Amino acid sequence: GMWHFYKYTGDDMEEARRLLLLSAERSPEFASPHAALGVYAFSSTMLGFTEDRTATLEQGLRDAEKAVALDDRDGFGHHSLGRIHTLLGDRERAIPALRKSVELSPSSVVHIFGLGYGLWWFGMAKEALPLFTRSIRSSPHDPQLWMFHYMRSLCHWARGDFEMAVEEANAAIRVKSDEYYAHLALALASGNLGRHDAARAAVERACELLPRLSMAYMDLLLGALHPPYLSNWMNTLREAGLREE
Repeated sequence: GMWHFYKYTGDDMEEARRLLLLSAERSPEFASPHAALGVYAFSSTMLGFTEDRTATLEQGLRDAEKAVALDDRDGFGHHSLGRIHTLLGDRERAIPALRKSVELSPSSVVHIFGLGYGLWWFGMAKEALPLFTRSIRSSPHDPQLWMFHYMRSLCHWARGDFEMAVEEANAAIRVKSDEYYAHLALALASGNLGRHDAARAAVERACELLPRLSMAYMDLLLGALHPPYLSNWMNTLREAGLREE
């Protein structure tokens, strides 16, 4: 299931879910499949593969809570729980769970990255940035490498270092050019630099990769994001030509 998960395509994500459910059915006391289903809910939501965000996250929360209940010494369950609470905008539950995951599994790049993402989401880009750098150094051939660069781009963008944000967005695109988020990061950085043609081109490419992409869709996915980040994100993409509906 995780092999399919890391392909990050719609079909592979659904196959991952099928296999993880089968694993949980065959070994109901094994925590990891439940934790993985929580992470699936997070990723399928953020990558635009789910039609019902609310239902997907509610199920993901149940799966993550089940994983922690089965084995509260497994960092993966806390990671999963923290990621779901991040999207739900619950900082008081998200950050402690993500910190706990790293405490229990300090060598896990997945957990280090998850903590960095949560810190960024809640407005702590300065604290998050070194965690993505650490992720790249620890696992330079990681299947999520494009995400590490993407999140470094967003940290630089959030801190106003837009040239570095462009550099990291391009690094993410070089690793995996078919991820629409990487192109949105390039649009955000380019737009804030006044490079409007580049920003529009990046938005157009993102829309080719995810035809449903719109301002309304972004608002649905990112509604719980740190308000100053969200305001810049939405205003910049609107100026770059992202359609409203």
